[in-house]
Amino acid sequence: MRATRLPKLLLKALRTDSNSIATVPLNLTKITGQTANFMEVRDTDDTTVLAKIDATGKLTSVAGTGAGNVVTTDGVQTLTNKTLTSPKVGTAILDTAGNELVKVTATASAVNEITVSNAATSGVPTIDATGDDASIPIQVRGKGTGAVYLGQVTCQGVALNGDQPILDSVNNELIKFTKAATAVNEITVANAATGNAPAISATGEDTNIDLSLAGKGTGGVSAPGLKFGTNILPLKVAHAVYNFAVDGGVMGAITPAITSLIPDNAIIIGGIVNSTTAVTATGAATLSIGTTAGSSATSILGVTGKASLGTDALVAATPTFAAATYFKMSAAGSINVTVGTDNLLTGVVEIWVFYMTASA
Repeated sequence: MRATRLPKLLLKALRTDSNSIATVPLNLTKITGQTANFMEVRDTDDTTVLAKIDATGKLTSVAGTGAGNVVTTDGVQTLTNKTLTSPKVGTAILDTAGNELVKVTATASAVNEITVSNAATSGVPTIDATGDDASIPIQVRGKGTGAVYLGQVTCQGVALNGDQPILDSVNNELIKFTKAATAVNEITVANAATGNAPAISATGEDTNIDLSLAGKGTGGVSAPGLKFGTNILPLKVAHAVYNFAVDGGVMGAITPAITSLIPDNAIIIGGIVNSTTAVTATGAATLSIGTTAGSSATSILGVTGKASLGTDALVAATPTFAAATYFKMSAAGSINVTVGTDNLLTGVVEIWVFYMTASA
């Protein structure tokens, strides 16, 4: 078959020292005499290189592009301002140093994928789960015990688009959120080092902020081991039980087997006495309640006749939640009872004392 001559193009064979071996029309099929290291396609003036072909037959440059800017199948090249439509990536996208930047894993018959969208000024770039399925979750995971970090130290926060709940590992609701219009107050949750208590606090722009806890419907708020902090009434309860069968009933001071120590500087503000079993005696016996130290034998309940301590009787303590009736412990002392006038024969008396502890 006869080659077609292109009269305005020349094929120039050269060695690596750029010395010309031959300059011939483009229809040259064979160069004799010397071996060419590469060939150049030039214009008829032999001044402009239109293309270069190396010794392996690979096209390495074209006019107006500069050396190395021709895309080849296995060349290491940098592409600038190229548009790729649906390229297929085998295993990874590498950075400029050849290190892994993004790895990809193919799934057989995949129909769902990730879509990355940019944004105009004031817009929000997005990473979305997209595909054929109607609802598609998206999963972000660390490796091994690695955590997943959200936001940065200067960001305003991690926003919920629709006040969605936080779910547990089987997608049940764990924590739900409800927003308030123009909210300025919030809850702050703080962890703590060894020996300190984590905290849930009301915080915000207002000077004084209550913290509201509520059950649903008729449900209450359960707080086992509840302790009151320094910012509200630090009320404590001391408890004792006088039991004739255990503690005896001989006249005089008796410290029950079940009693509580009320600390020094405690301010007693009230109390309740409940005789769950009637106090009885042959004669006109009496009972009073106080502490072993720090107050008198009648500070909690004055001398009270047995008739007032019948079965399931309720008797108010001497402090009656009125300031005029409060008293302050001068030393730590345990709740005790004093039997007067006659020995007791029966009786169980339960005692509750309400107090706050002053700093001094």
